[in-house]
Amino acid sequence: MQLPRRSMLALAPQLAVLAVATVGTAANLPSRSVQARFATTAGYRAHPSRTDAVAYDRRWVPVGSWVRVTELANDLGGVTVRLAVRGLAPDASYRALVHVSRCGAVPSSAGAPFMNSPASGQYDANELPLAFRTGPSGAASAAIVRDWGIGTGQRAGSVVIDARGGAPVACVTVPFARLNPGW
Repeated sequence: MQLPRRSMLALAPQLAVLAVATVGTAANLPSRSVQARFATTAGYRAHPSRTDAVAYDRRWVPVGSWVRVTELANDLGGVTVRLAVRGLAPDASYRALVHVSRCGAVPSSAGAPFMNSPASGQYDANELPLAFRTGPSGAASAAIVRDWGIGTGQRAGSVVIDARGGAPVACVTVPFARLNPGW
């Protein structure tokens, strides 16, 4: 069925919104996802190879709360990182940042923040930050879309979640990968 030209023009604004909403979410592009429940640091020490998420401060991230991190290649030729959480402290502000190494029993195990161009220094446009605020149930989500991704020779291994004031309160190990061979 072919629409008359006037009908197509009338739909143009809706189609433009649809196109913007799908950036970073193309179904045919590669993705990977990790979901886990937060464990204590003692739980991490007992089973490091089976513990993907560790809570450093249980006031902000109670043991058993849930996290999902998804990395997707996007339509811009870069990467989209999505984070979803449930069960965190209610009505609280957080900032998450992709780091270079796996999580460990202490926050510093995750290493430095991942930077697209380490020589350029630490600033938001050079990193993968995710800011979010939980609702009354402690649930929230956030996403960051970049036109660059993890390149050859680069590594990223975790997402560190900071509470208000910048103190690390949790970490989730994510095996980030080079999803687009053109990077």
